Amino acid sequence: MTELDKLKSDLKQKSDRIQELENKLELTESKASKLHSEFVYSLAAMGAFYWTDNLRTGTAIYTSNDFFYRMGFADSEIPRTLNDYITFIHPSDLPTTMDTFTRYCNGELESYEVDFRFRRKDGSWATTHNLGYITKREGDEVIEVSGVTIDISYIKSIEEALQKSNAELTAANEKLKHIASTDRLTGVKNRVKIEEAFEREINRAERYDTCFEIALLDIDFFKRVNDTYGHQTGDDVLVEVAKRLEENCRKTDIVGRWGGEEFIIICTDIKDGICSLGEHIRAAVAATEFESVGTITVSVGVTSYQKFDSMENMIKRADLALYEAKHLGRNRVVSR
Repeated sequence: MTELDKLKSDLKQKSDRIQELENKLELTESKASKLHSEFVYSLAAMGAFYWTDNLRTGTAIYTSNDFFYRMGFADSEIPRTLNDYITFIHPSDLPTTMDTFTRYCNGELESYEVDFRFRRKDGSWATTHNLGYITKREGDEVIEVSGVTIDISYIKSIEEALQKSNAELTAANEKLKHIASTDRLTGVKNRVKIEEAFEREINRAERYDTCFEIALLDIDFFKRVNDTYGHQTGDDVLVEVAKRLEENCRKTDIVGRWGGEEFIIICTDIKDGICSLGEHIRAAVAATEFESVGTITVSVGVTSYQKFDSMENMIKRADLALYEAKHLGRNRVVSR
């Protein structure tokens, strides 16, 4: 529970208490007056004010002036009629405020409880919390309503500042998580996140007797690109290849940079098999025109999870398949 919620709860308890006391007809007038004074004093200590309005005459029977003093008004400026008081409520809040009040008086709501902005003397707006209850009724006609109003602007501003800080902290944490899990150059998952994904998929495969597959890709003649065009161009090629991989993989596939010019893809529940995906990606990269370099190809080694497999064994098989693809002339997909 926030500080604002605690304050509202305390205010409601005090409001309910005075309603209970006013409804006890056996109270003597002097005792009721004493209790009323104590209640109003306790509200003032909270920065709240007590009011009683006559709906038949549209006038304020009782108003705690201290609240209006806090808002910057002089005695002569304190509203004495309901119509005057309404002019202090923010126009955007007025419809909801009046609707809540009307529905309460008609018996549609158990209580009148609403927040609205109240205009200060200087034209700024104070956020107030308001509670009210019927104190006099004749048949179906509500004659008098009493209630309390408290300025919650300061607490509201603190809570909003905390919410903003929490949102900024959450965003910062998300950014840190992204940085910690992402390859800085290419934007795909880094090796740490890939190893975590490997462990997760192996555990799932062992537990549910399922399968997953991996593809290990290496850019053909990448050293030649670096030596001929420079490392910046080489970095540009890595970034562009990573884009092609992500564009041609499903959202459920995990794409990462394994190291250097090597990339890895972890796939689950792939309909046409990892070889089909590997061929699709190989063709997409080969069809790309790279700035300064022209065309680039990749060799792909693929393998599937086997019962009691480990990450090391799967990587070793995919690496052997990749080596075979290179040996056979590059720009191809080999499975093991």
